[in-house]
Amino acid sequence: MDWYLVYTKPRQETVALLHLQRQGYVCYMPTLPVEKVRRRSLQQVVVPLFPRYLFVQLGSDRLDKSWAPIRSTH
Repeated sequence: MDWYLVYTKPRQETVALLHLQRQGYVCYMPTLPVEKVRRRSLQQVVVPLFPRYLFVQLGSDRLDKSWAPIRSTH
């Protein structure tokens, strides 16, 4: 099994991650806690370490899952 990088739509990494996991793919999205000022208060939010990118594990065997569902996932 190899890890591949998948490019997503802007700010849709989490949505793509959930949809791919529902389809049975092994996915990874590294995140980073960051403090941001919102509405005059300091809040800690979790942001993707690599915006617009996900890691997906795929095998090279013919019986493994293919790229086709990944390309059409929301």
